[in-house]
Amino acid sequence: MEKLHYPLNRPRTIKELVMVMLVQIQVVWVHIRRHQ
Repeated sequence: MEKLHYPLNRPRTIKELVMVMLVQIQVVWVHIRRHQ
């Protein structure tokens, strides 16, 4: 759990993929909420 930045290489596990997706969704959500 040390790597909090987006892995540019392919995530090795489904858990890593889900973590990255959740982080990206949160970022997009924050942007959407901010612009309303």
